[in-house]
Amino acid sequence: MHSAPPDPRRAGADDPELAGSPAPDRSAPDRSAPDGSPLLAVRLALPVASVAALRRHPLLGALAGGGRVARSTVERSYWDTPDLALGNAGLALHLRRAGRHSVQTLETSAGLGLAAAVSREFESLVSGMQPDPALVPDLALRARLRACVADRPLAPIFELRLERTRRLLHEDGSTLRFDLEVGEIHGAFGALPICEIEVTGRGKDPSHPVRLALELLEDLPLRPLSRTLAIRGYEWMSGRGPATHKAQPVTVSEGASLEELFAAVAANGLAQIVENEPAASLGIDPEGVHQLRVGARRLRSALAFFGSALPERQHAWLREELRWLTGELGPVRDLDVFSTEGIDPMLALRPEDAGLAALREAAQEARDAAQRRATAALAAPRWPRLVLETAAWIARRAWREQALTAQSAKLFLPAPLFVAPLLERRHERVRRLGRRLAEASTEERHRLRIRLKKLRYAAEFTACLYPERKAARYAQRLARLQDALGHLNDVANAEQQLDTLLERLGDDTSLDASRAAGFVAGWVAHSAHRERTRLPRLWQRFEAAGRFWR
Repeated sequence: MHSAPPDPRRAGADDPELAGSPAPDRSAPDRSAPDGSPLLAVRLALPVASVAALRRHPLLGALAGGGRVARSTVERSYWDTPDLALGNAGLALHLRRAGRHSVQTLETSAGLGLAAAVSREFESLVSGMQPDPALVPDLALRARLRACVADRPLAPIFELRLERTRRLLHEDGSTLRFDLEVGEIHGAFGALPICEIEVTGRGKDPSHPVRLALELLEDLPLRPLSRTLAIRGYEWMSGRGPATHKAQPVTVSEGASLEELFAAVAANGLAQIVENEPAASLGIDPEGVHQLRVGARRLRSALAFFGSALPERQHAWLREELRWLTGELGPVRDLDVFSTEGIDPMLALRPEDAGLAALREAAQEARDAAQRRATAALAAPRWPRLVLETAAWIARRAWREQALTAQSAKLFLPAPLFVAPLLERRHERVRRLGRRLAEASTEERHRLRIRLKKLRYAAEFTACLYPERKAARYAQRLARLQDALGHLNDVANAEQQLDTLLERLGDDTSLDASRAAGFVAGWVAHSAHRERTRLPRLWQRFEAAGRFWR
């Protein structure tokens, strides 16, 4: 397939946190060791039918060394208002029994990503099995919870029942906690099967849990998991399906080095990819495919932007895999854009037009075929391997495995010293093309759009290093200009899609369908003309924005 990054043997130290009894009943177990250092955890989904194969896997038996297997039962009920106000606000309130007591837990989402189910939890004892918002220990969250609930009653909306099996795995002085959770979420619509693995470890190699997952992936159909149990329960109960997620702003500490900035950018791009996989695989919401594809493009752009300080032999494989991924998703996205911007507006104006209906049906059939291809790609082992190998590369900071040169030494310098010249260079390349925008050819506008996209991603990666207001103004005006040029590119693609659809209809192509294709072509041509008239004004506003890195 491709050559993976170097994989030095894992090493670490035993951790009292890992060696304890089964963890408390939490959807997001404790992420820190007793000394306060972080624990890396990776969560994975596994088909229930593969549980027996996992339990018998020789790797687990060898690393467990005959140690005991600890088992516990997890039961809790989730409460909310009739209109699911807490879930819609990113909160989850659940109760569980703890001996003679009841424990109330309020979860708040703190982001998704590969090390999934990371959330903040606030626990308190309550009497009976009825939640009490007044007992939430955090004052701000208590006020937020009360505002969501108002005077409405809280009622149980679904229950979680799991059997948790824990093993401690040992290798070369490193200890991993391996939790297998199998059970169901029960609610008004029946039962949703749950089968998850969480691997937690701490040592000299923070990628150890991910590397173990990669070894198990050789024999088991593991999937990176980005959603907490609470989120999955709400999605199932509400019937809305997996949510889509836009890229979150990149954040680093003040005075961050270039390495710290790149690690944050790469993790940010990988998180966007993983978070949108469930929606992209399902294929109902077009944003799922779009946002996953955007995440892959952002990560590829980051490799190009920071590439001079990174060892080529390490990230060449990742660029190739990301190119494969965007290629598998591209046809679905192109057909989604064509339908929503070309055919659907015309159908809204002419709902009885048989030719437009025939074109729409042909487009939907082509879209369904493209979605099946995308879903198959995400179901294949190549997808989780891409995610896990990238996560291991980032966690281990494997780019340090290179000779110390003038270029590689830049990783440890303050980030602005590296990024400001690159931003300036990309900005000047855009200006050279943009000055001729009024009389630019289709090819020149296409080249400008590509350069704008690269500049936009670079600005998003580095905005956290500079004054927020200036960076935001620059990014906003850059985005408007790029979107306008992107729309012109979509128009050009629409003409190709029309030719393909008419060919797909073949001998069945009627005079009505040919006439309808003319309507659509005219519509998109009018739309293109409108965008072209806006370009000079958008360009002037962009140039007036000022370069935030100066």
